[in-house]
Amino acid sequence: MTDYEQFIAEFENLTGIKLILYKENQMHRRINTLIERKKLNGFAEFMDLLKRNPAELEAFKHYITINVTEFFRTPVEWKVFEEIALKSLTESGKNQLKVWSCACSTGEEPYSLAMSLAKLTDLDGFKILGTDLDLEVLKKAKKGFYPEICAKTLPEDERKEFFIKENNGYQICEKIKSTVEFRQLDLLKFEYPTNLDLITCRNILIYFTDEAKNEMYEQFYECLAPGGFLFMGKTEQIVYYKKFGFKKLTNFLYQKPETVSEI
Repeated sequence: MTDYEQFIAEFENLTGIKLILYKENQMHRRINTLIERKKLNGFAEFMDLLKRNPAELEAFKHYITINVTEFFRTPVEWKVFEEIALKSLTESGKNQLKVWSCACSTGEEPYSLAMSLAKLTDLDGFKILGTDLDLEVLKKAKKGFYPEICAKTLPEDERKEFFIKENNGYQICEKIKSTVEFRQLDLLKFEYPTNLDLITCRNILIYFTDEAKNEMYEQFYECLAPGGFLFMGKTEQIVYYKKFGFKKLTNFLYQKPETVSEI
């Protein structure tokens, strides 16, 4: 067993987080960079530090999670997603819709979902769940406050309708904020919510092994209600989507068919 393999085994015992399911080259490089920055002598010494210092452990967990997001990220794809998936769901006649935003970071994506839905229908009966492994980013998401630089990417009409301007930033309005619930969830433990109408999982699967991704696709399919949608990152297309039961709508948007014959 290499020093790196020993490290990820001990880290899983310590935290329950399975670094083995992250792409090895990327994760190995990121941890090595941190070890060098801290002037430590290899993985074993770094593990000793994590075991002795809870603050260092929390900082490392924050470091290994990927926290890149923005409101209405990739606008061209988002517009297609609105026109196909959100329009279909809001016109379906359902009284309630369940939406899950995976790896939501500081909350921009689930709040974007709520804003897009608010433009199409009344939000009563909608439940949007935002999850992430990193508790620190979830704290920021729950506050719903964003500095000016984050809000600059927002269209002006959304900024005026859904935010309250404050001296040093913007606060999400209560109508949108109350639609979204946040909680911690580790995607690699495969304990997902069920009977979902929509899952958004964008720009996170590129960091995982093929084995982990395949299990996620299977779990996403099981968690979706018939007719439910899966919204991926534009570079994350599911090559063998039929194998997992999905119908392909675009390279980044998939649907669980109402019947098997629709695939």
